[in-house]
Amino acid sequence: LLGLTLFFISDYLAISVFKIQSLATAFKIFAVGVPLYVLFEISTSVFKGLKKILLFTIYHDIVRFTLILGMVLTAGLFRAQFFWANAAYPLAYLIITLICMYLIFRKFHLWEINPIRFNSTDRNLLVFSIPLLLNNIFWLLLNRTDTLLIGLFLNQKYVGLYHAAMPIGQLVLTVRQAFSPIFLPLLTELFANGKRNEISSMYVLTAKWMTMLALPLSIIIFVKPDFFVQLIFGSEFMEAAPALRIIVIGFFIYTLSGSASNLLVILGYTKTTMINSFIAFAINIALNIILIPRLQIKGAAISSLIAFTLFALLNLIQVFYYYKIQPFRLLYFKFIFAALIPIILLMKLNNIFLWFGLYATLYILLLIIVRAVKAEDRVVFGTILRKVRR
Repeated sequence: LLGLTLFFISDYLAISVFKIQSLATAFKIFAVGVPLYVLFEISTSVFKGLKKILLFTIYHDIVRFTLILGMVLTAGLFRAQFFWANAAYPLAYLIITLICMYLIFRKFHLWEINPIRFNSTDRNLLVFSIPLLLNNIFWLLLNRTDTLLIGLFLNQKYVGLYHAAMPIGQLVLTVRQAFSPIFLPLLTELFANGKRNEISSMYVLTAKWMTMLALPLSIIIFVKPDFFVQLIFGSEFMEAAPALRIIVIGFFIYTLSGSASNLLVILGYTKTTMINSFIAFAINIALNIILIPRLQIKGAAISSLIAFTLFALLNLIQVFYYYKIQPFRLLYFKFIFAALIPIILLMKLNNIFLWFGLYATLYILLLIIVRAVKAEDRVVFGTILRKVRR
């Protein structure tokens, strides 16, 4: 239904919102890709249920991005039409879905098709899951309404500038995204076994590790935004650098909250996470409407910063209220010390690549000197390694 809706309003979006008529073709292609993407997500997620995490990673991430990149590069090398560069996405989803369905049916013998019967267990599962569905919808909209409203209030130049800043800022979120698939099953297992103390320790350690890795990355992007923008998008996108600084702060604060949102879901507070997402989404829209006409893309970046900060604070406060735990310790001052001192020492160094190398080296050395890594970190790391091997 959403794909059909996008298909039929594609001309309106292209002309009235983004003011580029040729975008209508891209919208129509991606509209076809919407149901294909859903099938792709379902078929690859079956491997999660089968505990075949390696297969999930291969097809959901590695094969998908390799196929898309390969087809886009091929379209560019052969000077193919704009159509084929966009078609790479739905084609990749279709190819991977067919491969995964073949493996599911043939390798894992999941041939049996049971008649659909709606019982009390399904009803309870549905009641539990609907808030999660709405939470994900609000979360997706939170990351995309900025672009729509920039296109509505400004023009395609500013949409492009904001799209240069946003993915660079999202590099900070990769730390959280890398840890979530590891820690979420561990937290779930501990909760199922009633190990409250272990849940608290894991929650604190998750936030600690995310902060320890995200802090230097955030500082580097904040201090050198011009370098990242020019390296990836070119000098004509340099106007995006101030917005990038603001976006990085918001994403770091969100990463700082650790697995608080995941823990709320594990504890059964799915409605709470849904409300948190809705509040952040509503605040983001309101601030965008107020700030974009006045501050352009910096207004959109400030709106995101406030929305992500609010979302993180709500999650942290609610976990403390329901479970009486919070992740922050005095140890965090050691991380700040280790991350800021190299900035001062390397202030006059002009060689950017040497700067990055020395900064990373000094940060690791300072973490060791101030003893920021404790014995429990090594225990958790060993647990993760055993999980990965198994």
